[in-house]
Amino acid sequence: MKLLIQVSLLMSLVTSSSFSQQAPWRRSSGTYGLTAALDLYRKDPDTLYAINLESIIRSPDGGGHWDTVASWGTDIGALRIDPTNSQIVYVSHMGLRLESNDILMSTDGGAYWRLLFTGIGYPVAVIEIDPKDSKTVYVGVGSNRVYRTANQGLTWDTLTPVNAQYLTALAIAPSNDSIIYAGFVDGLFKSTDMGNSWTTLSLGFFMQAGPSLAVDPRNPNIVYATVYNIDTTIPSGVFKTTDGGLTWVERNTGLSAEDKQIRTILIHPKYPDNVYIGVKNSSGKVVLHSADGGDHWSELSNGFLPTAGVCTSLVIDTLNNRMYAGAVGIYILDTLVTGVANEAEQLPRGFMLYQNFPNPFNPTTSIEFDLSQQSTVTLEVFGVLGKRIAMLVNEDRRMAGRYRQEWNANNSASGIYFCRLTIAYDHESSATMESLGHQVFIRKMLLLR
Repeated sequence: MKLLIQVSLLMSLVTSSSFSQQAPWRRSSGTYGLTAALDLYRKDPDTLYAINLESIIRSPDGGGHWDTVASWGTDIGALRIDPTNSQIVYVSHMGLRLESNDILMSTDGGAYWRLLFTGIGYPVAVIEIDPKDSKTVYVGVGSNRVYRTANQGLTWDTLTPVNAQYLTALAIAPSNDSIIYAGFVDGLFKSTDMGNSWTTLSLGFFMQAGPSLAVDPRNPNIVYATVYNIDTTIPSGVFKTTDGGLTWVERNTGLSAEDKQIRTILIHPKYPDNVYIGVKNSSGKVVLHSADGGDHWSELSNGFLPTAGVCTSLVIDTLNNRMYAGAVGIYILDTLVTGVANEAEQLPRGFMLYQNFPNPFNPTTSIEFDLSQQSTVTLEVFGVLGKRIAMLVNEDRRMAGRYRQEWNANNSASGIYFCRLTIAYDHESSATMESLGHQVFIRKMLLLR
């Protein structure tokens, strides 16, 4: 019995240690109403946009003050900022009819808005920008229509999974933008070709409401889905897959029944074992955190007012180690503790391109590489005569960490191939940029049919 108590105390310390130094949240001045959506500009994270108190608002100083850029009288919506240009913003909001949603775009920071779509029945709030190509954008209009543009809204393709109704979420894999997960009230779907075709996934039970989704930034096979079912005989909460959606495991340790009313989920871009959920809670306990990939959850709500009500959106400023939450009002956590005991130990100590696995292979193989600091990465495959066969990563700017890239050689003949990794150091993260320059790694691969 004594041993059991000691183990329980140790587990409590492990799951709560990340909060012992956590500063309280503070509400951003001038934000009071429900926040339907929130996003920040990653290159200059002091720039934020939000749908709050039925208006589109913008902050140039990290939430210090907000300016209204549009007043459309809506508290249902989604919002995304182009990652390469803070003046380009996409908004989904309740449309001309109360039961529909409109999609608009601004290229001047909200001064002027261009209507891209007029809503078509049953409003959804979904906008996602391709993490590798900001000109490619996905939006949801109506209950089951997904549209994709490759030219910032000039033309659109229709992408609709078969028999899918009431879209609630799209999640694009940051490490492989061909892989997309879609959540509907009546099912989960996956695409490996940017939405052109879809396969059906199953959590193993019936869903009464559509899920929220989040994909691990380094591994497209690790995905979280959150579901809330009013019927208590049906599972609710957080579910995780590590095999691309083939199997799912419940991850609810530390969550109460009320905590399972989840509205949003976010994975830390730099430390993906740190996962955050925003929930509906009558006491102001609206944010929870896991430091171990969803295995255990603890409250992260110190400073929220009881009137906060529901957390609809979460974003992380990795440059300033800050977090923002959209609730009834917008809240700021000035110092975000990740729960990583020693962050330096979690990152690779150098740059490395590992031997592909399996090798020999047919037709698919995995290529892993390490980045010890933020860098621009190019990953290519060449034939023995020097002709480039595949561009797997094209000058992609990535944080420090370990990455895995798949290569499908289905259209290539048997033989020897070479994988080349080119790494250019980022000026902002390395004071020794001039002396280090860049590094190139090459590995030989064998395709046997």
